[in-house]
Amino acid sequence: MRRIGFVLVLVALLAAACSSDDKKTTSSSGRTTVKVSVDNKAAFAASFLAYFPNEVKVHPGDAVQFASVFTGEPHTVTLGTLANDGLEAAEPQMQNPDFDPSSIPQLAAIPSMFADDPNADLNQSAAQPCFLATGNPPGPGETPCPKAVQPEFNGKQSVFSSGFLPNGEVFDVKLSKDIAPGTYRYFCEVHSIGMQGKITVVPAGDTVPTEAENKAAADAELQRTVSALQPGVDASKTAPPDKAEAGVVSEEAQEASGNVFGPATASIPVNGSVTWTFLGAHTISFNPPEDAKVFIAKAPDGAVHLNPKSFMPAGGGVEKPQPPGGEGPPGESSSTTSGPSTTTGATTTTGGAPPPPTEIDGGSYGGTGYYSTGVYDSFPPDLFSYTLKFTKAGTYSYVCLIHTGMEGTVKVG
Repeated sequence: MRRIGFVLVLVALLAAACSSDDKKTTSSSGRTTVKVSVDNKAAFAASFLAYFPNEVKVHPGDAVQFASVFTGEPHTVTLGTLANDGLEAAEPQMQNPDFDPSSIPQLAAIPSMFADDPNADLNQSAAQPCFLATGNPPGPGETPCPKAVQPEFNGKQSVFSSGFLPNGEVFDVKLSKDIAPGTYRYFCEVHSIGMQGKITVVPAGDTVPTEAENKAAADAELQRTVSALQPGVDASKTAPPDKAEAGVVSEEAQEASGNVFGPATASIPVNGSVTWTFLGAHTISFNPPEDAKVFIAKAPDGAVHLNPKSFMPAGGGVEKPQPPGGEGPPGESSSTTSGPSTTTGATTTTGGAPPPPTEIDGGSYGGTGYYSTGVYDSFPPDLFSYTLKFTKAGTYSYVCLIHTGMEGTVKVG
């Protein structure tokens, strides 16, 4: 099954993580709003392909407010009968490593945000908001859904989607008072079935969780994932330069990645080398110009565009090898589960060594100019390592152009 990778973003940081937010408020109109964070933050740079809390219980006429916590991952919140029926049909296959979500007709009808052609721009029907009472959204390409004022969600719309949620943007889903009690599933059009949640609507007289209970559920979900990543993050701090890491993943937290370079500072002699093993989807980029630091952005007309200068190699960087016929957009691989931080097989975090990585010789770098590997998505069993030789003494900082706060340093000489 193809994995929709973390392809990618660098817009700007959002406010606070859900652990510090109130989770439910009541307006003067009597409508109760439950807050859900899209992605999250930890003490170390990380991405979480999840909604916090990922299940909420509300009454008809209430609202669910989804707030983007930007970590470098693009996300959507996509509801509707196509999403709900498709996710229900996919549920029995979630643990099947050979399952392809596109085999479910309802999910196949909703395009991913990223095009199959690595040289194409985003699919606008997924990248822009989409509200359809019936029918399927436009297929892949430049055509967005018809412009429409966002209605209340009644559970009957075929598509009800936020589109790309950048830089702290919120998506308020106001439920109609006549919405039928039941469970309404939603997912991310970037990360497919690997990132999904549920809204359960109960009759007006039924009890729903309190603000404190919602907050506790969100915090517990976050802490479980952070605890699974923490050992790998700690171990990466002492990695030698010839076994450096670009990212941390864990079998126990397949919906997340630690966006760290390990070690944070690598010290080598002149003409020495650093070899990074990519774990996740990242770039290694020295001296990026300002116009390479925004990976994906909304235009004034509402269209959402990728920035090729961010994800393509530069300054002699070696592009990730592609299988015959190509592999799809940057960050997409043929791994066995959906979602950029989803892994299969053994990882450096949870015992057992990953398969030997494919070795890439990145050549040499003299410390000046923009040098970037471009995007490498690297998940077991298809791992990649990247070696770069440094020919001049100095201290060189580098970043990942996908993930906010992912940075490292190489000291030479």
